[in-house]
Amino acid sequence: MSNKINTAFIGVNIIPMDNEEIIKDQTVLVENGIIKLIGSINEIEIDDDSFIVECNGKYLVPGLIDMHVHITGKKDLKLFLANGVTTVRNMWGYSGMIRSVFRFPNQLRMRERINERKLLGPTIFTAGPILEGSPPTNPFMPVVKTPNEAEKSVQKQKEVGYDFIKVYDNLIPEVYETIIKTAKKLEIPVIGHVPLKVGIDGVLKSGQRSIEHFTGYIDPDAATFTIPENEIEICAKKSQESEIWNCPTIVIWQKRVPFERLDEVADKNVLKLISRKVKIFWGLGLRSLNKSLTYKGDDYHGQIKNIGLKMVKALHDAKANLILGTDAGNPFVIPGFSLHEELSYMVEAGLTPFEAINMGTYNAAKCLNQLDNIGTINEGKRADLILVEKNPLVNISSLSKPLGVMVHGQYFSIEDLIVPGIMQEDPTVK
Repeated sequence: MSNKINTAFIGVNIIPMDNEEIIKDQTVLVENGIIKLIGSINEIEIDDDSFIVECNGKYLVPGLIDMHVHITGKKDLKLFLANGVTTVRNMWGYSGMIRSVFRFPNQLRMRERINERKLLGPTIFTAGPILEGSPPTNPFMPVVKTPNEAEKSVQKQKEVGYDFIKVYDNLIPEVYETIIKTAKKLEIPVIGHVPLKVGIDGVLKSGQRSIEHFTGYIDPDAATFTIPENEIEICAKKSQESEIWNCPTIVIWQKRVPFERLDEVADKNVLKLISRKVKIFWGLGLRSLNKSLTYKGDDYHGQIKNIGLKMVKALHDAKANLILGTDAGNPFVIPGFSLHEELSYMVEAGLTPFEAINMGTYNAAKCLNQLDNIGTINEGKRADLILVEKNPLVNISSLSKPLGVMVHGQYFSIEDLIVPGIMQEDPTVK
């Protein structure tokens, strides 16, 4: 770990992610958390007190952005960083009863402490408490039944300081429309699910910023499409025209198993990562997920994956907006590790490694309206960076083994970020 203000990466191959290119044998000078200069060693003057990272032809990539997470504790933060995830979009601002019962963190306070450099972790952008209709999918979600309640809820979340409003499955159309209208007036984006009674066409026309888990396109409980399968390309084109962002989270459905089959999705090392309170929360989540499962076949994981990958490919071919996310914090979706699983699924869907990484760098930053700050390696941007041994544009799995991670301009070797007893054992989530 370096505590010095200035850092110089010397002899590094840069993958900037604003273009599909490799800029070879460069020096990158970081000062006060910002990329100050990029050029050859002969062009850049390096102060004697700078921390030097001798790269010898290794590869520098922008820090990854997980656009769908649920932060449950401080340990999550280090797991994200150890996997090169330097920014996250938190999708449920825990408050009230859920925080009291499970002692989950105040994510707004966590965001503030990270921004003030008083806590080590990825930059956090966070939604507020999920706005749900009746009956609530989860008993801890606040129910919004009327347009008046909707307007007040959006206003309160804006005043508190949340970055997004998240909508959910059972909102009725008039309440959903009020949420959209009020959020637009207050200039706070709306993200989340496609409410069942609004439907995919309604959401695509609404101005909602992003759709999570392909809700509205597919039914993960039945492992089937909700749109006519012969109209997938038509729907993908509508998505492209609407400019909405789509966050697939293929990985979450691969972890959906009964308790007696948990060995299919996690080994004993992974379980060491999880606190008792989170395991209890996971138990409730698994029961809810499995209770709503309507698919009757014995190949659920293969079926839902094939449907998800087909939808990814259709949206990609239509040039619709895609971002990378995992639903980390849900049962056996481990922070950081799961994003590399999701990257591999994107390649399996037919994207090139560059296109897959783009979802979790350039595209994610653009969706967050943060492209001036993060998402690419350019002078003047925040120094959130990953150093890896081999070229991830050839083999995307290279990203899953970072040699070092820089967040907010502070460099950590992977040894600095190891969780004792866990990470050196290279746990895998099957």
